[in-house]
Amino acid sequence: MQKETVRATAYVFLGRSFNSAISLAFSLIAGRLLSVAEHGIYGRTLATIVIIQAVAEFGLQLSLVRYLSEELKGNQKLVGALLRASAILKLAGLALPFVIILVYQGVLHIQGVPWQTLLWLALLGGTGLSLLSYLDSLLVSYGQYGRLALWLPTTGFFRLGLLAFFYAQERIDAAHVLFAFSLAPYLAALLFLIFFRAGDFLKSAPAGAVREWTLRLLSYNVWILAASIVSIVSDWLEVLLLTRETEAGLYNAARLPMQGFLILLATMQSIILPQMSRLRERAELALYFRRLYRWLIPLVLLLLPGVFLFAFLLPLWYGPEYMASLPVLYILYPAFALRLLFAPLGTALYSLDRPHLIAAETFIKLVSGFLLNLWLIPRYGITGAAIAGASAQVAGWIFLVIFYLSYFHEKK
Repeated sequence: MQKETVRATAYVFLGRSFNSAISLAFSLIAGRLLSVAEHGIYGRTLATIVIIQAVAEFGLQLSLVRYLSEELKGNQKLVGALLRASAILKLAGLALPFVIILVYQGVLHIQGVPWQTLLWLALLGGTGLSLLSYLDSLLVSYGQYGRLALWLPTTGFFRLGLLAFFYAQERIDAAHVLFAFSLAPYLAALLFLIFFRAGDFLKSAPAGAVREWTLRLLSYNVWILAASIVSIVSDWLEVLLLTRETEAGLYNAARLPMQGFLILLATMQSIILPQMSRLRERAELALYFRRLYRWLIPLVLLLLPGVFLFAFLLPLWYGPEYMASLPVLYILYPAFALRLLFAPLGTALYSLDRPHLIAAETFIKLVSGFLLNLWLIPRYGITGAAIAGASAQVAGWIFLVIFYLSYFHEKK
């Protein structure tokens, strides 16, 4: 590995790790303050937040890295046009969930302050997270990993500060926790201009270039948007299908340790997608995969024993009523570890300009997970939900393996 790649990986890993550690602290403290039922409400609303985030992102968090990192390595004549095109789509993406929620409220005639409050908190949180991912992708595209590492944790600090403020005022419930979670990204976004030169958005560009890039990103992002929404629904399907708030709370508690894997996944994607975007030949991609898996496989093996540590800490922190979360933890932990191994196969599809295959893979996982959940949840409860979630991932991985076996063996 080149020195700059190692340095970039270290910056991104430290930044995302520190940010996720603060976010994990927020979740652990909030979980300790909430009852199991309130924790279930928090978990379900969080699932809604990440679905709204996927809609509001409009696929830009990946397509921008795919094209902007490549453009910055070239003559840079179209950088301003690409940035303005992405800003147009970002604004459209932020507006879309508002329209959907308004229609949703109007059609279903949602009544009652609690549910209306949770719905609008989910909207605030989802659009805020999508804005963060867009700004994150700008720093990744420019290779500003040091600045990214400094800026990312500000969201977590704002969340903890807001939570402490509410705790000092009154008894905390799910709505207080969700408000702290949802408002913090907007506060962090205000600090972004300190870390990024916004003048690049105003760079001159050839006539018609902004419109051309807007249409190009739009056609590419439609598949990413579909894949993102389906993937997130698939990831949170079990929490959404569990009918009892207490079951959703127990399941959500078992998911918390998986944040460590999400850090690694996000770090890896931030590093490898810009590099993969510059590869031109199949032989180059094959060589890249071989080098990547030389360190990725040992890393996954080293992480596997960590499940026993989390199995000890989970009931110790939350209390004995969370012992029921342990079977879920033992199933989900190795499944998330395996996601690290298969993640590069999915990321490479973006660099190959085949986002439709990503959408197909996520759809396979969603359908498999939905059918398995319908069968297993009534029989085995949250343990059945965990089995369904882990098994559905396998169906998607088989699809990816079949594609790459065909891709590397077909004639040019």
